[in-house]
Amino acid sequence: SSGINAEYGAQEHYVKTLTRNSWNAWQSNLQEKQQKKEDQASAYARRLTMTVAFRALKAAVSLQETLTRLSDRHHRRVLRVHVLRAWSQYTRETLLRRAELEKHAALLNTRLILRSHLLNWRRLTPLLKREREGEARKARMRSLIADILPDYTPTIDDP
Repeated sequence: SSGINAEYGAQEHYVKTLTRNSWNAWQSNLQEKQQKKEDQASAYARRLTMTVAFRALKAAVSLQETLTRLSDRHHRRVLRVHVLRAWSQYTRETLLRRAELEKHAALLNTRLILRSHLLNWRRLTPLLKREREGEARKARMRSLIADILPDYTPTIDDP
């Protein structure tokens, strides 16, 4: 019986050792598979996170480019409106100023023409007086000449 017990104990020890080794190998294999799955899951999570982050970044950059383009277009449109308003205002003011200057010039021109006519008229009176005096002298001279020379006839140039 002691031999059977020993054999039974040895068998039991062998089975336990075999079971423990199998269990340890299975548990190690299971841990390796679990670790591999966890590593794959972590790598997939990193890839997924990077993909989501890059998509978000790409969407943000695209949105920023769109907003910048819209902002630039709006700025150009607003600037164009402001420039055209300022130009229109300047043109209106220039035309009004020109009309005022032309009106003033016409008034000054009218005044200058009247002044010129008045000055010429004032100068004309003494000239006409001198001309009448000259005509009177010529007439006296003709009469004196006609008294002295009986056959004298005035020329056509003489009035």
